[in-house]
Amino acid sequence: MKTLFTDILTVWYSQKKRDLPWRNTKDPYKIWISEIILQQTRIQQGLSYYQRFIEEFISISELSKAPEEKVLKLWQGLGYYSRARNLHFTAKIVQEKFNGNFPDKYREIITLKGIGSYTAAAIASICFEEAIPVIDGNVFRFISRYLGLEVAYDNPRAKKEIYAFLEKEIVYATPSVFNQALMEMGALVCTPANTKCTECPFKATCNAFRENKVLEIPQSKKTAEILHRYFTYFIFRYQGNDDFCTLIKQRTEKDIWKNLFEFPLLETKNTPSQLELNDFLLKFISDYKEPIVLSNHEIKHQLSHQLLHVNFTIITIKPNFLNEYTEIDFNKFNTYAVSALINKILEKSNLSS
Repeated sequence: MKTLFTDILTVWYSQKKRDLPWRNTKDPYKIWISEIILQQTRIQQGLSYYQRFIEEFISISELSKAPEEKVLKLWQGLGYYSRARNLHFTAKIVQEKFNGNFPDKYREIITLKGIGSYTAAAIASICFEEAIPVIDGNVFRFISRYLGLEVAYDNPRAKKEIYAFLEKEIVYATPSVFNQALMEMGALVCTPANTKCTECPFKATCNAFRENKVLEIPQSKKTAEILHRYFTYFIFRYQGNDDFCTLIKQRTEKDIWKNLFEFPLLETKNTPSQLELNDFLLKFISDYKEPIVLSNHEIKHQLSHQLLHVNFTIITIKPNFLNEYTEIDFNKFNTYAVSALINKILEKSNLSS
């Protein structure tokens, strides 16, 4: 038996769904990888990462045995590196606690690190046909418009109302089809802007469409204040025994770049003073007394709620040895996992070639 809502939704999905590689599998490992990659990534970009990831790590066992540096290097360019670290950590847990078999119940899946209610519901429903509705941004937008809920994206009561509606509907459908159809509707038709209402199979029953409020629902979240940070990188490039060398350091701070590599960095609250720059450089070159001349070019790097103001200088003097830094051949730098910011610096400095 189907309701009118589930019937319209599943018929539309059977006709309009995109042919995506994770749509052709029930393997929870592959569904998990695809869902984590697509959390903060457009499908067009995520496709190539997904393919490379499952080719390199063909199973949870292979991922669990891989060095973290290798996982981060393969993730490079996707950003939000905590996703990759959580994938690696959780693979080890699944290997140890569940003998390499992904748990098949929502209540167990959601206990795994890096897996929230949406991802747990997606895996449980797509792989194991558990009737747990998914609610991501696409689904929230679609159903809040359908029900005519004039609420913001982050309204918890609205999410409960949407969940209650979907919970009643999903029992009349195949859960894997129902949830994927919901997500596809929000991604292809009920979009944030440039909606395709005239093509929507729900236009006759959609409250927002009937009230001409489609673009007013749901309301935007309050935008967070932008934090400004000031970075100065020092790129040492000096002649070693065989080739040019440089110094790098692995970040240990608990931030988005944890365990990635970078050049020596001075971070200041504002544009650094000459004294701050000199004091920092003296850690590396004790007898250097001339003023530091920085590049006048400033790189601005936007993160989700941060704007980084970045300068860098290239130094050809061999520095003193410092325990927390590692000397490497410059031409091997590309084998280390680095942030998009470091890649941008390399390109701007013409040192990436």
